[in-house]
Amino acid sequence: MAGTRLETLECLLDTYIEIGEVIPSLRQYDQLFKASRPVLEVLERYFCDILEFHLNALEVFSSPGKIHLRFGNRGKI
Repeated sequence: MAGTRLETLECLLDTYIEIGEVIPSLRQYDQLFKASRPVLEVLERYFCDILEFHLNALEVFSSPGKIHLRFGNRGKI
């Protein structure tokens, strides 16, 4: 059980690293976001997905003994 929880935590941290690496690169599209409402909506959905990921992470780690394998087969951002 502890090993699975540790592996899940490591996977979660790896995902946060990936997210942290991608977000700064979005600055290069600043003018595009300002000029195009549809593109801005895509950015909004992107951040909504990140928030949903946070909620899933909280669910996994707030339930002792209840490990979900949601993070195991995630795709790249």
